[in-house]
Order: sequence, then structure tokens, then C-alpha cells
Amino acid sequence: MLRYLAASTPRAVSNDELLNAVWGYAANVRSRAVRVAVRRLRAKLEADPAAPVHLVTVRGQGYRLDAEPMRDPDLHPPTPLGPLIGRDEALSQVLQRLQTQRLLTLEGSPGVGKTRLALEVGRRWPGPVGWFPLAGATDAESALGRIATRISARVQSPA
Repeated sequence: MLRYLAASTPRAVSNDELLNAVWGYAANVRSRAVRVAVRRLRAKLEADPAAPVHLVTVRGQGYRLDAEPMRDPDLHPPTPLGPLIGRDEALSQVLQRLQTQRLLTLEGSPGVGKTRLALEVGRRWPGPVGWFPLAGATDAESALGRIATRISARVQSPA
């Protein structure tokens, strides 16, 4: 659900859309699955789950993963030291995919320019961009912990 909300940012996602996209339920199904999942995510992400700032409820629309905390100057990407050379096609492809897919992973061998490409994408992207260095993160949990620390959220381990 978190991945789907991140890919939908900044749009609010309805309960029915989440039920369909995440759990595969047909429209008009009554289920508490979304509310339970939101409560669990807030317990992991929010400093105060009772007053959420990251996973917010948009009255009459649904839920939105809020990018507002990314306005913190410490989250801005570093300024590249030089121009991006020979990566115009890759840059174009990434920017095009970001029109419909808000969460992307750049993969490749060490030293091929993934970070430099990401910096250029961030420089050209019109919306908010957060910079989360994940070097040394060995799994999803440690990556989530680093991101939560950067946005001053709390990650609670499952019981």
C-alpha cells in the first residue's frame, strides 16, 4: 500500500482504489483492510500517529502520502559538480516514466552514473524532490529507517 501511495503522490487515493489496486477487491466491497493498513503504517511512519503529517486523510477523497516534509532544505539533492554527459536518452526516459510512476529505482553496476543521473532528474523535476542517501542500507528495513530519520518520522518494529 505504501508503494502505491508513493507512486500516486501528490494525488489522494480513494478507499475503493486502494482495495482494488493493493488487495484486488472489486469496487463496492466493504472491508476494513485499508483503515487497518493505514493505522499500521502511521504507527511506523508518524512521530504522533494521532496527528499524522506524512500519511494524511483527505476528507471525501481518501489518503495521500504528503510530500510537504520534503521542503526541508536538508532533504534537497546536492548540486552536481558538472554537466551530465552522454545520458540524454536515459534522462529523457526517467523523466517520462515519472509522469505516471512516482517511485523509480535506478539500477546498474557501480560507477555507471546512477547517482549523477538521479541528481539531474531531481534538478529538472518540477515538483518536490527529497534526497535520501541509502549507501550502506542492506535491506528494505534499514532503508526505511534512514528515510524515516531524514523526515523526522518514527519507525516502529512489528510486534
